[in-house]
Amino acid sequence: MFEELEKLCDRVALISDGHIIDIADMNEDIHNRPQRDFKIEFHTILDYEEFKKSGYEIMRDHKKYSQVTVRIDKKYINSLFQQLKKYDVKFISEVKYTLDKHFKEIMNEGE
Repeated sequence: MFEELEKLCDRVALISDGHIIDIADMNEDIHNRPQRDFKIEFHTILDYEEFKKSGYEIMRDHKKYSQVTVRIDKKYINSLFQQLKKYDVKFISEVKYTLDKHFKEIMNEGE
């Protein structure tokens, strides 16, 4: 249902216990938000550990796979990629931000 809302609506309200908790603007809050999330996996545990010291906001950390998901402001994406040149990166992919993820973050902040 969230995918349908993303495609069809300009704004979507999150209602909990009869109260509006948030109103998401699909353009600003979802599709063109100022941050991006990237999943990065390293070939070695050493590179993984060293990268974690870089100061990026880590949203998820999977030591077992030498993998992190970082959130970064769009204006610093080039800097991130420049820094990643120093490491043996297995893969990097952008994690799509969705309405579902947005509302889950809103609900987690309220707890």
